[in-house]
Amino acid sequence: MSELEARLLAMQARAFATLRQPDDCAQHLIEVERVLEAEPAEERSPWVSHFDEGSLANEAARCLRQLGDLGQAKRQAERVVQLRPGDRTRSRAFGQLILVTVLVAQGRPEEACTVAQEVLDATHQLGSYLVIQQLLGLRRLLEPHRGYSGGGRVPEFP
Repeated sequence: MSELEARLLAMQARAFATLRQPDDCAQHLIEVERVLEAEPAEERSPWVSHFDEGSLANEAARCLRQLGDLGQAKRQAERVVQLRPGDRTRSRAFGQLILVTVLVAQGRPEEACTVAQEVLDATHQLGSYLVIQQLLGLRRLLEPHRGYSGGGRVPEFP
């Protein structure tokens, strides 16, 4: 049940990030890491979705972005992309989507548009409701940069 415990601790960390309690958030993320490093006490349940180092990086990126630590959020989002190979399209897209929001918040719209286009190219046949919802959110986030002429272009969203 270590993966379930890790997932629940990550959810608590995200709640603390939402409440703007960085110390409690960090404490829970550290605990998630400890749980993932421990040897599983029992066999993995088929009812519990997989939660691993990439999942932790995804949750940490979300928490850090919420708390305004954009540098660390970017590093964690890049880690998700690094840990998720191209055949893990949906999981990789989630890391890339977080990265786009961080890049926009950092004032780097051209890089954000490049990553957003990569997500669109990789997921055009993916039927994930969550990915589609996040892409629609990116449309609103990137719209103010439509006239930007820094070399990147705002992707055409569905």
